[in-house]
Amino acid sequence: MQEIVYIADPMCSWCWAIAPKVDQLSSETDLPVRVVMGGLRSGPDAVELTPEAVASWTTHWEKVAATSGQPLDPVGLRQDWLYDTHVASLAVVAMRELRPDVAVEFLSRVQRAFFSEGKDVTKRTVVASLVEPFDIDPQGFEILLGTPHIEQITLDDYEWAKGIGATAFPTLMFATDTWARAIAIGYTTVEDMRAQIAGARVRVAEESS
Repeated sequence: MQEIVYIADPMCSWCWAIAPKVDQLSSETDLPVRVVMGGLRSGPDAVELTPEAVASWTTHWEKVAATSGQPLDPVGLRQDWLYDTHVASLAVVAMRELRPDVAVEFLSRVQRAFFSEGKDVTKRTVVASLVEPFDIDPQGFEILLGTPHIEQITLDDYEWAKGIGATAFPTLMFATDTWARAIAIGYTTVEDMRAQIAGARVRVAEESS
């Protein structure tokens, strides 16, 4: 089996920056895209939004927006909450379990809610409200987010990403059952990812012949 593994975090600004490019790549390739949560600032790694942190992230978001053209509104940073990416990650994992065919699309929806709509995606009620367009009951989805099953799968994602050394997000990999190669580490272009995939496929074909 060949696939693209997309290691990301819903509250990672560069992941939001590359989202349209991943969406495009997903729509034009014959390879399935498997989303894996990297655990950017989850649980014990969560960060308090002090005035200094808000100022730093606001400057960073402005750079990301200028580079990518993606809308980033720092209004979300000025709310009273902890920068903890775990609940948003739980939501993406839960969607991946329910509807793997729309996991990439749902990740983009959570990102847009946070980065351009100022929604507090650290709350389960908020991320659950985003599932209606996917024909999923928000109340049932919110309950699912609190189950040990989804919690464990999400923690397993973090450990898997850490285990392969994926510490920069986004990271995209071309993978087979026995082999993997990075096609993007950080923000890049669709053209570059296409070229990396083509090169990886050539290598796989050569090794199989």
